Amino acid sequence: MAGSYGDEFILRFLSRKGFKRYNYLRMYMHTPLRENFSLRLIILAVTLLPVHQLHAEVGLEGEWIINYELSDDTDAGVEKAIRDAGGRPSGGNRGSKERYRGGPEDQQLYDHISYDTKLQFDYEEPRFRLVYNDGFERIFYSDGRGRVASASGSSSGDRNNYSFASWDGDRLLVESRPLDGGRITETFMLEEGGNRLRVELELQPLSFRVPIYLIRIYDRVNIAPQPQEGSLEGSTGRP
Repeated sequence: MAGSYGDEFILRFLSRKGFKRYNYLRMYMHTPLRENFSLRLIILAVTLLPVHQLHAEVGLEGEWIINYELSDDTDAGVEKAIRDAGGRPSGGNRGSKERYRGGPEDQQLYDHISYDTKLQFDYEEPRFRLVYNDGFERIFYSDGRGRVASASGSSSGDRNNYSFASWDGDRLLVESRPLDGGRITETFMLEEGGNRLRVELELQPLSFRVPIYLIRIYDRVNIAPQPQEGSLEGSTGRP
């Protein structure tokens, strides 16, 4: 409930949900705001920002590499889904890696997001670009044109091949419909101060009766900047 003229003024511009966020920010800042109307207006400006602008600098951008130790085993996840559906796994040699990789071209998206070790993440509002091993590229948007850019990066606009993104708090949600007519749900979130990327996957190829659930953990690739020519950085100081 608004407790002062300032709050009553601000309440005119906010929905109930927005005012709840405003009150949270006001309490979190530990700064006396009872008489500081200017600071209230600053908080109001932040509160009114569209969600996609609030997440414009989320830190997902950059190069990532898989952390095998913390990630689920994709082959084991596939076999669990097969068993849960009453089937019997029969992929490749037991103990070998990537036993279920490969197959029809219309299923290559499943392979790249569940097996590839590298991920390049680019974001320029509202466009997302993800590049995997061997240059496999995905492009999709968060502004409602989900059926225009396809899950595999082509621009054919095929209704059976698209991805679209949305924000849920700090999490990026991506829904895809690969060429085979199945579906994929991905949830991206940062951990460890932004140096680790957690990706929760729900994969359901059209031929699967039960979804495959996986968690993939990536570590950020930190590339140290190279000293400029003539710079003393990194020099011993000796002639």
